[in-house]
Parts: sequence; C-alpha cells; structure tokens
Amino acid sequence: MIDAINTIKASLKKCYENDSDFLEHVNKIAAVGVKAYKVNLRNKSITYYFTDDSIHQEELLMPMAFRFGEFDQQKLANALEEVQKKIITYPEFLERITIAGINRYGVFIDEAKVIYYGERGSVTEYFPLSRKHG
Repeated sequence: MIDAINTIKASLKKCYENDSDFLEHVNKIAAVGVKAYKVNLRNKSITYYFTDDSIHQEELLMPMAFRFGEFDQQKLANALEEVQKKIITYPEFLERITIAGINRYGVFIDEAKVIYYGERGSVTEYFPLSRKHG
C-alpha cells in the first residue's frame, strides 16, 4: 500500500506541475490498484478506492479559495477542452470547473468515465481506456 500511495502522490504532483495529463495519471494509479477516485472541491480532498476495497485520502493542494458559480455545462465543456489541449493547467482547470458550478467529480477507471457534479446538474464524460493496467 505504501508503494501505491507514493505512486499516487508522485503522479498527482506531476499533474499539478503540468508534467502529466489525466490519462497518464489514470494509467499510473490504475497500475497500483486504484479502481476509482473522487475529488471533493468543497473540502479540497481526493479519495482513492482500491481494488482490494481499501481507501486512501489526499489533500487537494490548492492555494486559492474556490468561487463556486451556477451550474453551467458550456463552461465545463470549455474547461475540459482547454485542459485536454493543454491550454490550461490542472490547477487552472479546477478553478474553472468550480466557476462552472462543479463541486465534486468522480473518476471510474474500469467504466472509463468521469462524472462532474454540481448543485443543479451533472455531466458524464467518457475517456479512452488503456488496458495497460488491467
């Protein structure tokens, strides 16, 4: 478990530094047994769920306070497009999705999907699934 946690921390650090993208992060953490994770933007935490049913929580390292806006699917779509094209960084993405009214999201690796939740709606996005980890 310690190796898995160290892998998560190292991969997450690379995301913060814009040295890794979402799919690279998902593949790295899936390789150490993560089946899903949930990001809570209100309490700034990330909870990882493992295939052996263990759980690990990390603090979401964000120096700024989030401003939660009204749910806006188009603003979310714009933020997703820009982070995928590496126009914005992961920390900028987090700020942008909170402005779009998102307060948490869940990544379900085996289902290759992310669900973004706001107070007044949700959006599901599918991603290409790599089977390197499974």
